[in-house]
Amino acid sequence: MTTKDQKMGRLSGMFFTLSFIFPILSLIVGWVGESWKVGVISGIVTFGLFFLLGSIFAIWIETPSWFTIMLPTFVGLLYGLFDFFPLPFDDALVAAAGGIISFALAMRHYADTPKWILAPLLGAALYTVVGSVIPGPVDELIVGIISIGTVGFKVYKSQLTARSQPRLPYTKPNPD
Repeated sequence: MTTKDQKMGRLSGMFFTLSFIFPILSLIVGWVGESWKVGVISGIVTFGLFFLLGSIFAIWIETPSWFTIMLPTFVGLLYGLFDFFPLPFDDALVAAAGGIISFALAMRHYADTPKWILAPLLGAALYTVVGSVIPGPVDELIVGIISIGTVGFKVYKSQLTARSQPRLPYTKPNPD
């Protein structure tokens, strides 16, 4: 990674981390200052904003590592483990968004990445709806780790393949 990529990676990680801290603070401030509905809405909007900013900075990385590519999926998995709201649909939505963003990052930077890696990512997101019948987050954690491990390993292999192939130097097109 270049220094620009390192900065973008750090900013992405920072915003993904802040997506768990600031929504709790805005929930408390909104709840105490106005009502619980205002607190919940401000918490959701704050999480969405920081998740979006983290995703944007991850997209701006020119040569991401496999960890950077899998970071949105990891954040979606963590969101599901904390279970902020009693219904599982918010967990599934955030996990699916993280999986789709990770898939888009992998396809953008490593063209030989297979299309099937979207299935385990969305499967883990869907499991948060089905797995909510079983109490506790352990089953969702196991399913998430298996999907992240499977997809992360495949992306890592694509990254190694891309690095081993020689790159041709860029030449400007002839205006003729």
